[in-house]
Amino acid sequence: MSLEQTEICALRKPLRSRALRYIFETLCGNVAAGQLTVSTSAEEQQIFRGALPGPAAKLLIDRPLRLSLRVLARGDIGFAESFVAGDWRSPDLAALLELLLINDEYLSDRI
Repeated sequence: MSLEQTEICALRKPLRSRALRYIFETLCGNVAAGQLTVSTSAEEQQIFRGALPGPAAKLLIDRPLRLSLRVLARGDIGFAESFVAGDWRSPDLAALLELLLINDEYLSDRI
C-alpha cells in the first residue's frame, strides 16, 4: 500500500509537533482501510483515510511529547504504555483497535 492510496486531510490546525507529525504521517500514511482522526488538546487535527472501507476511529492526544518519546523509543509497546499512562485516549477504543488490527499488515513494518 503506498501513500498515494491513502488520503491525508488536514483539518483545523495541522499537527505542530514535528515528532508527532512524523510518527503519524509515517505510520498512518499506510492506512489501507478505514479512517483515523488524530486530535490534540491544542485543536490540531489530522485525518488519515485508507482507500478501502473500514472502521472510523479517533485518537485524542493529551500529552503529545510524552506519546512521541514513548513511541520513538519503544514502538508499539510504547504506544500501549502511553495509553496506560494517560498520554492519549479514544472515545471508542474498540473501533481504534479494530482499525489497527485491520491495517496491521500495512502498519507493522513501520513501527
